[in-house]
Amino acid sequence: MKYNKGQKLYKNNRKTGELEEITIIDVLYKFDKPVKSTYNYNEEALDSLINTGYLSDNVDLVKLEAIKKIEQQFNIKLKEV
Repeated sequence: MKYNKGQKLYKNNRKTGELEEITIIDVLYKFDKPVKSTYNYNEEALDSLINTGYLSDNVDLVKLEAIKKIEQQFNIKLKEV
């Protein structure tokens, strides 16, 4: 998987519960915000972050996971309006 300069990735902030948008600002995968206390990653490390679910390149998938977590936490079924 190849990532490009300017591509946006998404991270769930565990402290605030908010979805953070992280942009690749350098070809060597330098991020505009720290991820696990580091700004720079190589391709293998970035793949590992995405494969473990710490980062995602699909915002819709992150939103669906957040909805599923809320449904399980409160034992409810949310409907789309």
